[in-house]
Amino acid sequence: MAKPTVHEDAEGSEGGGTTLRVDRWLWCTRHFKSRTVAAEAVAGGKVHVNGQRVKPAHTVRVGDKLAISRQGYTFECEILKLPRNRGSAPIAQSCYAETETARAARLNATTPLAPPSGT
Repeated sequence: MAKPTVHEDAEGSEGGGTTLRVDRWLWCTRHFKSRTVAAEAVAGGKVHVNGQRVKPAHTVRVGDKLAISRQGYTFECEILKLPRNRGSAPIAQSCYAETETARAARLNATTPLAPPSGT
């Protein structure tokens, strides 16, 4: 008998449960280029889940709040999905919702300053 087809891009993961390691979630959602770099950021205190510093093996669930310290701003989001695999950017972006304050801070930090006008 054939197994039922399961959409492998989101919902559930390791063990088919409702949790996923934070380092794996960060890598799957393309916040870091490798899982090792994601684990180093978490271990270094640059990632907080629900306001708490965590270890790379900490599990996250749908609805958790995540904060990632970046150079010049803090990226904050709510976890919407738990991806099974690292997928394309649109799939990754559908797994979280960035907060409005974080979006404004990110845009402010990445917007280049206008050059002074010559008079």
